[in-house]
Amino acid sequence: MNSIEKPSLSIRVGRLIAEHRKSEGLTQAKLSEMMQVEKETLSRIETGKISPSLDRIEQIASLLHRPVYDFFLEPTENDLEHSILEMFQNMNVEQKKYVYIIIRELTKLTSYSSVKS
Repeated sequence: MNSIEKPSLSIRVGRLIAEHRKSEGLTQAKLSEMMQVEKETLSRIETGKISPSLDRIEQIASLLHRPVYDFFLEPTENDLEHSILEMFQNMNVEQKKYVYIIIRELTKLTSYSSVKS
């Protein structure tokens, strides 16, 4: 049984909006300007504090060149691997070393917890 609680739909959608916005190279200020809303409104959407309407999600999807369903689907394993590889390729050597250490330690922790269970 998984003891990790899944974030609410508003939080998941908000995180995906932020992720897709960043992948387009847009700041919150720029996207909110394109949406014709206050930056604070976009910030609250991205943090899940408010839920955007379906019309608003459709507008955001269009501005970010994404299909609407991208904001509701859980990423596949392949999507995750691709995203991680893309981020890793954009890092300098020092950042890659830190990522390696984090992954190594996380692997140790998860291996230990699965043995313990």
